[in-house]
Amino acid sequence: MSVLGHGDEVLDTDADGARDVDARLDGDDHPGLQRDLALLGQPRTLVDLDAHAVAEPVAEVLGVAGAVDDLARDRAIYDTVLAAQEAALAAVRPGVTGREADAVAREIIDAAGHAEHFGHGLGHGVGLVTHEAPRLARTSETPLQAGHVVTVEPGVYLPGVGGVRIEDLVVVTEHGRDVLSSTSKELLTVD
Repeated sequence: MSVLGHGDEVLDTDADGARDVDARLDGDDHPGLQRDLALLGQPRTLVDLDAHAVAEPVAEVLGVAGAVDDLARDRAIYDTVLAAQEAALAAVRPGVTGREADAVAREIIDAAGHAEHFGHGLGHGVGLVTHEAPRLARTSETPLQAGHVVTVEPGVYLPGVGGVRIEDLVVVTEHGRDVLSSTSKELLTVD
């Protein structure tokens, strides 16, 4: 579990309970994370719960804690990102290009009025390095193949407000995909 609280440090508690400061925001783990957090423009706490596979989280739940000024808007954004993620997951199968998979999620987010708030690609390959081919992004013409392991992680980030990203790790199979993550996607709010 990692909690971002002071400045841009990530306080990381690993499986054995040891705590250390993770240089995640300055490294390659999440290239868009520092930018996404900067968009929030307010004091924030990032909660990052993950279980690591070879070089990538198996499941990741990101939440930004702070004052909620419009719960209906925030729920609508969450529902939009969830719908985009579920549709993109359904589209993952052999032969689909990274561009096509990205377009499935992007169409839903764009239709909800958040085209400019989804600034990263849908996902990336996972293997021996953190981010590798194939990319699920607007520019990727690489077709998915059985055996590829990819993330599917659409997000919407409102400047000065907050953001939502929902991520799953997926293996492409001969007839579709298997989702390896098992984290609940139920939206929980704490009053």
